[in-house]
Amino acid sequence: MKIRGYWGRFDAPFVKAQFACKKFGINEIVDFMVDLGASCTIISDKDAQALGIDYASLQKLRKGVSGIGGQAKTYLLEEIELYFKSDLGLHRANMDHVFVIKQAHKRGPEVLKLIPSILGRDFLNQMALLVDKRNNLVLITDEVLTV
Repeated sequence: MKIRGYWGRFDAPFVKAQFACKKFGINEIVDFMVDLGASCTIISDKDAQALGIDYASLQKLRKGVSGIGGQAKTYLLEEIELYFKSDLGLHRANMDHVFVIKQAHKRGPEVLKLIPSILGRDFLNQMALLVDKRNNLVLITDEVLTV
């Protein structure tokens, strides 16, 4: 199975996924930046708002995540399904949870609109990732690759 991504903002690899959470009636497309430096999958402020996520209904974690936007309040969203278009049809990935962040930025809310949702190693470690900017290739596969 092969999931094709694309090069997006920040000249970084991205992939689209249908993001579903039955508990909250969420079923929308999210653009995820592919990030091997992130241990977990994260929904950004911008996407949380677009998905209609109510932070008050989520469990807030005592320790937030740190990343490209600084320190963020972090919430737990459980029982998630991600659906990716692949060469074999839809590929479903069940995720026990993802983190949803809520940040304040000293440069204002416009900066927060730039911070993408992140597809982290909790998903990527189950796959092989091929990234080749020279050939505009972003590929996630469950195939065994050899060199």
